[in-house]
Amino acid sequence: MALRILRPDSFRVMPWKNGGGTTTELLILPEGATVTGGFDLRLSRAQVASSGPFSPFPGCDRTLLLLQGEGLRVALEDRDGLALERPFEPVVFSGDVPASGHLAAGPCEDFNVITRRRALTHHLEVLRGPGPFQSGTGRSLNAWFVAQGILQGAEAGSLLLAGPGSTEALQGSPEGLYLRIEVDPA
Repeated sequence: MALRILRPDSFRVMPWKNGGGTTTELLILPEGATVTGGFDLRLSRAQVASSGPFSPFPGCDRTLLLLQGEGLRVALEDRDGLALERPFEPVVFSGDVPASGHLAAGPCEDFNVITRRRALTHHLEVLRGPGPFQSGTGRSLNAWFVAQGILQGAEAGSLLLAGPGSTEALQGSPEGLYLRIEVDPA
């Protein structure tokens, strides 16, 4: 796979799995899978307007990151909660565990990565500045969410995909802020 840009007008807006809100789905793999079945990877962003339960994702691992807003506290049934108090600081937790989100002070927007544990693993990294950045690693799919600025022609809000074997140098803008999601086979 060469570099591919997915722009915001190609993303799907849909109800949350639990019916408590909406999310913008940036990518789901394999293609044609749905959030209710058959997916191994899902990247999304959500507008969180009220506190409430998270959708369960048994057999999955999740990374959540605050994009904007005053913050969100994630209460987990099996351990101490997680705080998303500052933008661009990811937290990781299991989709097996019942969880709920509690807004700190008004609506916020988050970015979510979910991988099916038996199929894939993921790692999210926040990168800043113009780069250059290596597009990928030898065996991984790398997805780059452009939170701010431009990256290799992809504007803010877009997703840049770099397939396995991609080692192209990516150029960004000085004010660039990017989320790189590296996805590997389990």
